[in-house]
Formats: sequence, C-alpha cells, structure tokens
Amino acid sequence: MKQPNDPKDDRYGWYSPRLQIGLIVVASIFVLAIAFKQMLSSPFQITLFGHEILKVETGEQEAPVHHFHFRERHHATPPPPPRMHEEEVFVVVEQMPMLIGGLQSILQSIEYPTIAEKAGIEGRVFVQFIVDKDGNVRDAEVKRGIGGGCDEEALRVVREAQFIPGKQRGKAVPVKMSLPITFKLRG
Repeated sequence: MKQPNDPKDDRYGWYSPRLQIGLIVVASIFVLAIAFKQMLSSPFQITLFGHEILKVETGEQEAPVHHFHFRERHHATPPPPPRMHEEEVFVVVEQMPMLIGGLQSILQSIEYPTIAEKAGIEGRVFVQFIVDKDGNVRDAEVKRGIGGGCDEEALRVVREAQFIPGKQRGKAVPVKMSLPITFKLRG
C-alpha cells in the first residue's frame, strides 16, 4: 500500500497533472506580466470603436498610465454609400433562360484553337455567367478549363450567345447559369 508522501506516487510528485497545470498557469502569467510591462514602457496606440486611444508618457518608465487622450479618427476616404437596391441574381427561376438556337448554335460557332488541335486537347470547358433581363450574357468566367486556347474560345462563344431571359412571377430577372462547352477533334 502506498503512503500519501510516497515519491513513487504520481498524484503527489512532479508528474502530477495539477502541478503541471499550475506551473503552466504561473509561467503564462509571468510572460504576460513581462509583455505588459514592456508595452507600458514604450508608446503605443490602440483603436477602439473608431477612436484612437493614445498612451501619455509620464517621464518615468515604471509609472502607471494616469490618463488617456481620445480623439476622433478621421478616415482618408469616406465610407462607401449604402447600397440602395441592388438587383438580385437568381439561380433557379420558374422559367429558366433559353438559348436562342439551342446549344447546337454555340457548338457550330466554335473555331477549334490551333494550339489545342496540334496538341490533341479535347474535353469540356465549364463557363459560368449571368443572363440579364434583356437576354444578354454578362460576367462570364471559366470555372473549369482544359487549356490550349479552348477556355478563351468557350468564353468568346458564350459571350456572343443570345438568350430568352428567365422569368420569375412573370417578370424578367437576371439568372446565373453554367454551360459545358465540349471540344472534340474530328478524326
């Protein structure tokens, strides 16, 4: 049977979890005290709720800070005006936009890039864009490409495409869409 002061008993020795946690806490407090003392001995600046709080030097390094000066912080540029009524872009609507001439019209207008043709590059380029209220394409970007000039060609043909605009509750609305453009060599 172990005695309460037995050095082999981990509950009462240097390996005690309570003692280890206590040492960590004491060391942390010591490090924070040194950091705080260093901060007080040199000028510093803190911004709080749009006001700058500046430390006042007292002449003695060990002396506590007696008071703070507050001054309004002025921004170089004014904050942006609030957005009044930004147009909502839909992802799913009652009547989705329809490509005039169908996907075949886009595929027929593709000019296979010479570099891709010579390198034997084939695959699908996924283009994401917004069809606005008038059926025009805007903000087109390649989400997944295959390179060799195919990405740029896919963007070109999608930007030239015309759509019948999507409708929500009978009203034309902008809709975000994606199209896969397939590049296949004829062999």
